[in-house]
Amino acid sequence: MIENARRRIIENIKRLEADVLQLERDNDVIGCILAGGALTLTEAADIKQCCDETMRKECEQATAEDQPIGIKLQGHWILGTTRLLDRIEQTDGRPARLAAEDRAKKYASWTSRQPQQTR
Repeated sequence: MIENARRRIIENIKRLEADVLQLERDNDVIGCILAGGALTLTEAADIKQCCDETMRKECEQATAEDQPIGIKLQGHWILGTTRLLDRIEQTDGRPARLAAEDRAKKYASWTSRQPQQTR
């Protein structure tokens, strides 16, 4: 009985530690981008399984509803992965979100999507 309680406490501590680390990463915009937290319009459209134009309209609609899923910088949309997935769940349901999460895995790391720079 004591061993079970000790094991549960240790598991809870590990979960809390992981949550704290995630909070620290969430406050760093560059870290978030590098971890795959940002998508281009084309990538977001692929995840949602729509065309770029439909995704652009979705961005504008979400912004008009004061629930932005991205930001437009110099004429280009940059979307938040989590916000996109939340929006998909809100508009299309949980099964659609789960399917979109599977498609989003290929965009999990920003650095893996960038061409290597040569010196």
